[in-house]
Amino acid sequence: MFRKNYKYINLVITYSKRRQKKMKRNEISKHLYFFMVVLIVLGVSQLSIKAETIDSEKYLIRWDPSKSKIDGNIGQKKIGNYNKIYITDTNGRSLILHGLNTANSSKGSADGMPWITEQNVEQEAKEMGSNFVRFLIDWSHIEPKRGEYNEAYLDKVAERIEWYKKQGVHVLLDMHQDIYGPKVHGNGAPPWATYDDGLPVTPQNPWSLTYLQPGVMRSFDNLWNNKNNIQQDYSNMWKHVAQRFSDNNTVIGYDIMNEPFGGSNIWPFFEKNKLANMYQKVINTIRTVDQQHWIFYEPQAFGVNQGLYSTLPKLQDPRQGKAQLVYTPHLYPILLETNAPYTGITKALVRNTIHTWCNNRMQESKNYNAPIVLGEYGLDVTKDGRLDYVDDVLDMIDSIGSGFAYWSNDYGSWGPYDEHGNFNALAERLARPYPRAIAGSPIDWNYDKNTKVLTVKWGGNPNVSGPTELFLSPKYYPNGWDIKANDPNDINWSTKWDAERHILKIYTNTNTNHTNHDFSITPK
Repeated sequence: MFRKNYKYINLVITYSKRRQKKMKRNEISKHLYFFMVVLIVLGVSQLSIKAETIDSEKYLIRWDPSKSKIDGNIGQKKIGNYNKIYITDTNGRSLILHGLNTANSSKGSADGMPWITEQNVEQEAKEMGSNFVRFLIDWSHIEPKRGEYNEAYLDKVAERIEWYKKQGVHVLLDMHQDIYGPKVHGNGAPPWATYDDGLPVTPQNPWSLTYLQPGVMRSFDNLWNNKNNIQQDYSNMWKHVAQRFSDNNTVIGYDIMNEPFGGSNIWPFFEKNKLANMYQKVINTIRTVDQQHWIFYEPQAFGVNQGLYSTLPKLQDPRQGKAQLVYTPHLYPILLETNAPYTGITKALVRNTIHTWCNNRMQESKNYNAPIVLGEYGLDVTKDGRLDYVDDVLDMIDSIGSGFAYWSNDYGSWGPYDEHGNFNALAERLARPYPRAIAGSPIDWNYDKNTKVLTVKWGGNPNVSGPTELFLSPKYYPNGWDIKANDPNDINWSTKWDAERHILKIYTNTNTNHTNHDFSITPK
């Protein structure tokens, strides 16, 4: 749908070139980005749906093969001849990562740490089934002065990683930024690495419009143009972090940069050239000190978060052996950035956005031959119907064989905690049953919200050891559950139940390339 608007974007680019001599650079960018946002909205509105007759259930996207825009089976974790790649643990098991971003609160705290305690980490692991956290870290705290690293800050990060280690939770270190850095009213880059050239910045409402302020735009431009060799500074900072945690097995990887913004660079050329070039520098630098961990990378936020396709090319991993790069896009449908409820025409339009996002992201994952993990999605769930959006995205994530980190682990309308520190309705939705680790090659899994039946299918792999693990919350199975093996062959199997963590471990005696396993969990 959005690809049809590409010719209009070209017109915008042509227009900007003709006007370049008459308009200041930041004014050009402001007009371009405003126009492109309008195009996104117009693209969504091209659906031939009448508001007064809308039936949102009619447009429910089920992400099955017959409706896929990609050749092949999305629902079977396979696209054409493309066998989906998974993040694996030390036993070779495919990991399905479910968890939280921790946390938005760290962006405003004096020491850069989130509000959580060790008790919260335990609660999230046991009651929500979290096996993953996208833990926010901050360049301005890591390197407050050029070349001088704040080990006290990294010690605090390491302390919290130990909390997660005790609960068996994988930690992704996310180099977070929003609006570049504190010098320009954001968070991320330290003042010494913020080359705003003295241009003004006035905070805007909503806050995301501050990205279009002249000083913010110029700061990003100077980063991508490598002013004063700033990209090497960024790479060196990452090298220091990676060296610090290279032997830490609780750390699963590093997220190079949160939601990169192109400044005055025009989509789609920004990703293809400047963003890819910087990413490759950082990857190469990290690999000089750490060959073990996965490196996560994101497309630009603008447009891609709303479903547009990314032009980011395939990146190279110089590590010995197979590449360990993970594609981690975000999802924020533009209509839900307003106060709109998730009902009626809004629901139908957003479901179409989810479908478009899903197909574009899976095609990109195929092109990169990389695992895909949804790095962020979230919203104010107090508006009508919005918990259904949480479920719809979880359905989509399951259907494409992915994982997620929900935004964000905080109190209030966006988080899983109420004002008293107790889990709320959002936490219950996020605690749905799922396979945490699969001892083989995943074929398919599905949780049916109506019947509460979880089915998991996988193929044997002689190079994989350990059990398949399912998280089965008592919120979903208050009276217990039954397990049934639907294996086509007569295979011996056994289970072990961890009542404290609500984890069912399934052991099979046959794990060859020619053996498939099929198990279902049903409520009593």
